[in-house]
Formats: sequence, C-alpha cells, structure tokens
Amino acid sequence: ARYLFGKKGAKSAVIMNNALDYETFRFDAGIREKMRRKYGLKGCTVLGHVGRFHKQKNHSFLLEVFAGYRRQEENSRLVLIGDGPLLEQVKEQAKALGISERVMFVPPTGEVNCWYMAMDVLVFPSRYEGWPLVPIEAQIAGLPVVASPAVVPGQILSEKVRILPLTEGVSVWCRQIREAAAQGRGKDVYRKLAERNLLIEQEAKKLDHFYRQGTWG
Repeated sequence: ARYLFGKKGAKSAVIMNNALDYETFRFDAGIREKMRRKYGLKGCTVLGHVGRFHKQKNHSFLLEVFAGYRRQEENSRLVLIGDGPLLEQVKEQAKALGISERVMFVPPTGEVNCWYMAMDVLVFPSRYEGWPLVPIEAQIAGLPVVASPAVVPGQILSEKVRILPLTEGVSVWCRQIREAAAQGRGKDVYRKLAERNLLIEQEAKKLDHFYRQGTWG
C-alpha cells in the first residue's frame, strides 16, 4: 500500500488477505491412498514442489538436492507440478543427473490438493517470493516443509517447517528433508489460520459487508 499510495495514502488502505479454503486442503488419508496407488507411489518417499518453471523457483537446485537425496533413499520420487519457460531445460537437467525416471512432471492441475496428500515433504527452495500460497496449502495438508528464507515467518503455521539458507548446500538440505520425512505429518493448523485471518470465509465476510454496507465494518 505504501508503494502504491505513499505513506499518507496507505493509512486509509484496506488490506485483504489472500485466504484459503481449509476444507479443500485438509489431509485426507483416503485421497492419499488413491493417489499413491494410481501413480505407482506406494512404498515411496515422495518429495513435491508446486510452481512455475522459472528462475525464481530454483528448480536447478531442487534437482541437485533430489539427486543427492536419492543416493541415500533409493525408493524416492520427486513430483514437480507446474509449467513455464524453463520446463524443457529442467527435464534435460534431470536426464543429465540420471534421475529423470524418478521425477514426475505434472502439468498445472485442479488437483493440487490431492497431490499434497500423496506427498511426504514439500521442498520449496525459491530464490525469492512475494506471498506464496503453496507452503500454506501444504501445511494445511499436514506436510512437512523444507524451504528457503523466501518463506517468511507470517507463513509458518506448523512446527514441521524448516527454513534453510540456500548457501547450506545440497548435503544439508538432503539431511533436513530426510529428517522431515521421518517425522511425518504435522498437527492441524486451522486455529492458526483463523488467528491470522487466512480462512476464506473470514475474508469473504469482510468483502460481503463492504458490498452491502459500503464500509469495511
């Protein structure tokens, strides 16, 4: 708001949170079983990532991490959901690293929530972000998250989030991912979502009031 309107104008600005539908992303063991059976993931440790194939998302580092992780955990898979200008480059890197058969490239899909159920850890090594929703969605699904400092404190709802500088390198990231996978899913984060006004029904109520009354209440 300060960027758009200056300090004076920002005082009268209203900030609406980019909120989420809790029920859509809440963990469902039945969906997990169905997804893992459908895509041949039963018995595998599944690392996942959701994001455009763009320099910002740092897929090159993610592939290096997975290549290192797989040397220690052979029965593992990496699921990459998204599209973008670097998709073919990332596929070529996967081939060069000898992991292409263990990496699943999933086009943009309306079933991202189901993929969260199938995953065991979300890996999010972005170089930079604005306010990414993916780590929050993953936490609603109970997923452990291993992320760069691009995920800020306001987005951390679960004790299962680990923030690692990219400078820590592949071996440290592999170790943290392995530990996160071993600890399993986190506790329900509904209360924390509500406390931070990140539930869609909370923000929808504010907007509804504005449309009906002409004020933000």
